[in-house]
Amino acid sequence: MTIFYFDSSALAKGYIEEKGSSIIEYILSHTTVQQWRVLMLGLAETVSIFVRKKNSGGISKETFQSSLRALRDDFVDNQAAIKIETTNGFVLAALPFIIKHSINSTDAVVLHSACGLAADLRDQNNEFLLVTADKRLVTAAEAESLRVINPETATLAEIEAFLLVE
Repeated sequence: MTIFYFDSSALAKGYIEEKGSSIIEYILSHTTVQQWRVLMLGLAETVSIFVRKKNSGGISKETFQSSLRALRDDFVDNQAAIKIETTNGFVLAALPFIIKHSINSTDAVVLHSACGLAADLRDQNNEFLLVTADKRLVTAAEAESLRVINPETATLAEIEAFLLVE
């Protein structure tokens, strides 16, 4: 089974229309919640993206509210959604990624968790795919030998190939 680990830059595209939204919408509609992973902090970052878009006039108040409701339904309040929590030790363990890859702290935590999750899933004969539209995180993840999809540049054929792994 392929596990899709969404960072906030990708996840937001599933709820507000922007470049790459069709790829995220396809993944969410052709997979099950059991295949989704998200960092708890990433959910807060996603809400932050919604707020910035609303405040800048990029989305309407109605779109903001409906996007927030849908995110809550799919991830925040969904008990089946696997949300990865962080501890102080977890954050400290991610610090070397900031230095090594010149990425921000949240991306370092995503990368640290992605590396651990990918290793665990490989041991269980599952596929792992980090889904991010953050170019620096893409570069850092690829340097750490992770499989990455950027919804802004991915094709539907690439996504379908990952789904065939099932």
